[in-house]
Amino acid sequence: MGLGGGFLIVPLFVIVLNLPIHVAVGLSLASVAATAFSSFIIYALRRLVNFKLGLFLEASTVIGALISSNIAIYLKGEIIEVIFAVVLFYTAYKMFKHTPIHEDDPKMKSISSGRWILGSLGAFAAGFASGMLGIGGGLLKVPIMVLVLSTPMRTAIATSMFMISITAPTAASTYVLHGLVSPDLLLAGVIGAAAGAQAGSRVSLRTGTRILRKIFSLLLVVFAAMMLFKGLGLLS
Repeated sequence: MGLGGGFLIVPLFVIVLNLPIHVAVGLSLASVAATAFSSFIIYALRRLVNFKLGLFLEASTVIGALISSNIAIYLKGEIIEVIFAVVLFYTAYKMFKHTPIHEDDPKMKSISSGRWILGSLGAFAAGFASGMLGIGGGLLKVPIMVLVLSTPMRTAIATSMFMISITAPTAASTYVLHGLVSPDLLLAGVIGAAAGAQAGSRVSLRTGTRILRKIFSLLLVVFAAMMLFKGLGLLS
């Protein structure tokens, strides 16, 4: 679905494996980085990545990721769990509703300086969410590039993967430096994410993305509720 997968990795680590949220976020960022990098290589070989645009937006994204990851380290786990639950509910809603982005939108005919500023601010928000919650941020980056910066959809997805491959390891380094990411779990997460990315790309060729989005949106609602209950102390 063109997403890093952190929205699913973090709740699985927290709820199923009972890992602390800070550990789960650090592991998720490392796993998302592996997924994004493997996808980015394929897109780059097909010359779909807009490196100039990606690097421009990544300047703001990295700053947001570094700021939020350093803030998250000192926040109580319960606070992050509640924030994550809210983001999951929003993600589930967007996935279930999912209105395709049309590249011939009349709003996309020109790019003013105001749009570049808006795009940069959006990239900062995506990076902030990524560093704090362990998600790739593609759900924000792709619409920003397509609707605000007049980028073709395929190029936006490819460029988003390029950006995530930089943002995720940068934010993950904060958690690694604080000793929150163990090598064995890191290896397992990276291998699992890479294998899942390969399997998912093949499944998507046989299954309509609309069906996949509906299934995942319902799954995310369940995870969001569980994360919210956990953050509020109603679930151990």
